[in-house]
Amino acid sequence: TQVEFHALTQEEIVFYVDKYKPYDKAGAYAIQEWIGVVGIKSVYGDFYNVMGLPVSRVVRALDELSP
Repeated sequence: TQVEFHALTQEEIVFYVDKYKPYDKAGAYAIQEWIGVVGIKSVYGDFYNVMGLPVSRVVRALDELSP
């Protein structure tokens, strides 16, 4: 999945780091938080892949296993 960001100001970056503490997040951001609303320009691929577990893919795989 490819994620494209808008250009962010230094103030926006500092605000996000100070308020949301993204250090434990893959890629150092969480798309479902404030940064996803103001910073993400586009997502090419599966949103849930960026957010975490690709739930739609898991559901399809589980459906294929059931009789």
